[in-house]
Amino acid sequence: MNMKIKLITNNNKDLEKINNLFKDLFYSEKKYDYSLNECPDNFFDNKIGIEGTILLTIWDKNIAIGFLYGQILNTPNYCYKNGLGSLELLYIKDSYRKNGLATKLILEFEKWLKSQNIYNYEVCCYNKNEPAINLYKKSDFKYLKSTFRKIIKND
Repeated sequence: MNMKIKLITNNNKDLEKINNLFKDLFYSEKKYDYSLNECPDNFFDNKIGIEGTILLTIWDKNIAIGFLYGQILNTPNYCYKNGLGSLELLYIKDSYRKNGLATKLILEFEKWLKSQNIYNYEVCCYNKNEPAINLYKKSDFKYLKSTFRKIIKND
């Protein structure tokens, strides 16, 4: 497989393809989160080119097959030495999974974080998303915290 990783830095012709991949991710995660609403159109249009963010994409010739969106969190200096990164979104099309492509995007994200003097980052995923959990464990992430959610009844 000869896949190419590209950094998206502005609103160009590739962005529409990446926005469509985001829709695939969004609808695939609805099975884990009953409270997700409707998928926004053009999700990445106002998220690229912002300092402290990165949108990495992976391509098979001219076909967009995955992306990673990450950022440096705006945290007070006393919280984290040198700041904290966040892997916000990661997606590879089903037919391209199990080929190490998500790992390649993660490693590229880590290079970018290091270039920004960030040496810690975190990722959240749904507790029933076993493929994601396995990927993150394989990538040396350590279980750190849990998120709880409560639905407040609207009487």
